[in-house]
Amino acid sequence: MFYSNVTSLSKLAKEHIGGISSQYQMIGLNETHNQEHQGRSEKKWWDKMGFKTSMAPAMRTEKTVTGTSGGLSLAMTKKMTSYSAQVLENNPKLLRERSKRYWVARYLRWTQRNLLVIVVYLPPGEDHGTDRQETLEELGETIKAHKGAYLVVGDWNQEVQGLVESGFPNFVKGTVINPKEKTCTQGGGTEIDYCLVSAELAESVQVKVKEGKVPWGPHLGIEVYIDASYFENTFLEWLPIQELPKDKGAHNTGGGAKSTLGRPHREGCRSSRRCLRNTTKRTSAATTRDSPREPRDTSSTPQGKEKARKATWGGEE
Repeated sequence: MFYSNVTSLSKLAKEHIGGISSQYQMIGLNETHNQEHQGRSEKKWWDKMGFKTSMAPAMRTEKTVTGTSGGLSLAMTKKMTSYSAQVLENNPKLLRERSKRYWVARYLRWTQRNLLVIVVYLPPGEDHGTDRQETLEELGETIKAHKGAYLVVGDWNQEVQGLVESGFPNFVKGTVINPKEKTCTQGGGTEIDYCLVSAELAESVQVKVKEGKVPWGPHLGIEVYIDASYFENTFLEWLPIQELPKDKGAHNTGGGAKSTLGRPHREGCRSSRRCLRNTTKRTSAATTRDSPREPRDTSSTPQGKEKARKATWGGEE
């Protein structure tokens, strides 16, 4: 994954991203400064590069030179299965409307599990104190509602220690993964772009500053690597494949029936009972089919009488 605060999604920024897009499966951008009426053209731009995208528009403000604040994009290649996290974004417990948020989310589907990916921008300064606090509260509510693995990457506008001391990582049971070098050249250099991931994902994520220059500043580009084996291993733990007992047919009813694929049924569920009935029928049919058959008595039938007559008279009348 490539991520950066691009300051503005300018022509130079688009050219650079277009040139590196084939190297990444996911791309996250911060401070695009694209407003709602520019969303359609940006989505077409991503579509031509082979990406599906979720976006949050920039908000009008008089406190910046550009007249807007924020604007985020999270794009995932069409070669992977991904979809919008609207179910979480429409949560009535969230404080802000979707058009007034400093974060955007998208689901990555992998081995029948959903990884929640979020790009966040925490605006700097005391005058944005309310925005920062409400953004963190919304992130916490969204992560809690997801109840699964997540990855948040963004411009936090504070060093790692500041975020840890706020208690937010502990609240969402997360771990900070940072590149351990400066990600922003402003003010002598600071490390304010990094990831927050669910604890279960921490050992499978690496973050580093991208080599080479980017045509924007003061933020650098960062790369996020996710070890794919994490999904494979957790999938096997989540859905264990078990051998069936040899003397119990297709199911083991001790402690809850198990299906022929090793997927657990709920105790006493309708599907489980149906499978057990079908197993019994198959077993009974097999027993009947494999049992030795006794010769059928056909002596009282017309064919039997004719056969007996021929055997007695040599086939002659």
